[in-house]
Amino acid sequence: MENILLSVIMPVYNAETWLDSTIQNILLQSYPYFELLIVDDGSKDASLDICMKYADMDNRVHVYHKQNGGVSSARNFALNFVQGNYIVFCDSDDIPQKNWLLSFVEKIGKDIDLVVTGFVYKKKENETKYQINVNSKNPIDIAEGLSIDNTFGYIWNKCFRTKIINTNHIRFDENAIFLEDEHFICCYWRFVKKVAISSLTEYVYNVPDFNLKYGIVDNYYIYVKMLQNAKNYIPTSKQSEMLRKYSMGCFRCMLLPFQRHQYREAWNRLRDFVSYGSYFKNHNRYMRIITKWNYLVWFPLLIIYTAIKNK
Repeated sequence: MENILLSVIMPVYNAETWLDSTIQNILLQSYPYFELLIVDDGSKDASLDICMKYADMDNRVHVYHKQNGGVSSARNFALNFVQGNYIVFCDSDDIPQKNWLLSFVEKIGKDIDLVVTGFVYKKKENETKYQINVNSKNPIDIAEGLSIDNTFGYIWNKCFRTKIINTNHIRFDENAIFLEDEHFICCYWRFVKKVAISSLTEYVYNVPDFNLKYGIVDNYYIYVKMLQNAKNYIPTSKQSEMLRKYSMGCFRCMLLPFQRHQYREAWNRLRDFVSYGSYFKNHNRYMRIITKWNYLVWFPLLIIYTAIKNK
């Protein structure tokens, strides 16, 4: 097996409760040729001290400290220091099993742009294994299959080629609160020519309480960006679950300013949505309906709808 250097990027923020366990699991990987880039994103607890302890113990660990800017900011910061040929991401509260990195390396070849593996979805005491079963070599069909299985948007079950990220300056959207991982993957997928799939499930994802973590998040503009990227590798004629999800997300988020009585913003979103609808009209009924009618009609109808809904 070729000794490919992997760069593992892990953002950290106030993670002292579980940080020891996560770092230890990474350092005990069966595949030893990696660097661990930890970015402490302005933690207020003992996270930085814990990270520095491991940097002193193992020269594969590199610790950076920066002012708090969010998970996307921390990951982007680490991308500036990557030395490996391939990049993987790990969250500080998850549990990478001993063959996590090996599951990627076993599938890497000189022409492989992306490796996708399975994972374990852990919610409280319940665990569900997600094995990747996509029978295609076409990156478009693989993206669609992952979207149908709801595994497309996870960042830590994918291994990215560093050259593609650097050459095309692919970065995380630091203004996004939610779906920033999926947006990054969408941007990257534009340049993917060959994907390798592993059915191994060597990463345990500790599912957070999304209602507590995010509440009601307005994802309109990140959905728009994902639509813009996805249309570069999904034909307009193709019935796509991925495009259906993104266009439906746009539709739902378009309603938010109506519900909040922010009608200038609502007008702008409706106007933009109509233009997106002309491109994606074949993908779901919401796009077909809204583009058949003048949005001057839809605007008052949506105001009435949201007024009734708020009662």
